[in-house]
Amino acid sequence: MINNSKYLFAYGTLQQEFKISINDKLTKMLSPKEEGIFIGQLFEVNQYPGAIISETGYPIKGQLFEVLDKKAWQLMDDYEECSEQFPTPYEYKREQIIITTKEGKTIKAWTYLYNRPTNDLTEITSGDYLHFYQLQKQK
Repeated sequence: MINNSKYLFAYGTLQQEFKISINDKLTKMLSPKEEGIFIGQLFEVNQYPGAIISETGYPIKGQLFEVLDKKAWQLMDDYEECSEQFPTPYEYKREQIIITTKEGKTIKAWTYLYNRPTNDLTEITSGDYLHFYQLQKQK
């Protein structure tokens, strides 16, 4: 297993396909590597996703990045509203998890996990927020 804290796993709007202003800023700070998964549950929060770790869950799909500039962490923490300027408890928490790549490698990477109750949220059992988002746009 590669154990390096300079990796980010994005399963939601931080993926390159989402055209949002933070991704424009992160373009030079992150280097896309490959697709990957972790086992958990994925939810529609409020037109954005939230994932939790769950051993009885399903593969959550996303994109692995190498973080080239440490300033990217502050930008992403602010975007996910889990930096010290936001009140606690945070909606998301940055946590290291194990990602499995398409080639079967395991990599320890940071991701933003949902940090609130999921009882009233719609579950996205496909584990693929990008696909879910594209389907919602077509409606």
